[in-house]
Amino acid sequence: MPEYIPEFTPSVKDIDDFTKDYLEAIEWLLDESERPYATGFAPETVEKAKQDCEDFQNANREDLDQYQEQTGYTGGVDLWLTRNGHGAGFWDRGLGDLGKRLTIAARLGECYACVGDDGLIYLT
Repeated sequence: MPEYIPEFTPSVKDIDDFTKDYLEAIEWLLDESERPYATGFAPETVEKAKQDCEDFQNANREDLDQYQEQTGYTGGVDLWLTRNGHGAGFWDRGLGDLGKRLTIAARLGECYACVGDDGLIYLT
């Protein structure tokens, strides 16, 4: 399977790597029927992602530091996957109690992406 190359996330400015990875997961998992119509992220989507990611990182800093040390990943992708009940996420990395703690912390409520009539990606 080829590596996914994000189209819209690189154009988003002033975000940390965790939030960049979170936005890439949103883009990567867009519904296939909507993907051809997407042209970028709505400003409010970027702001919500920034706030959700900042809050999560602040609340889980020590665990995320351990997570990154053990996996080499920021955790942004796994936050999106875990909060929305996808078939992978923090719990699926073989990290024992660390993965369990981050999985519980990621229960922020489901959040879904869709493409609006203007071609921008919104969260619902």
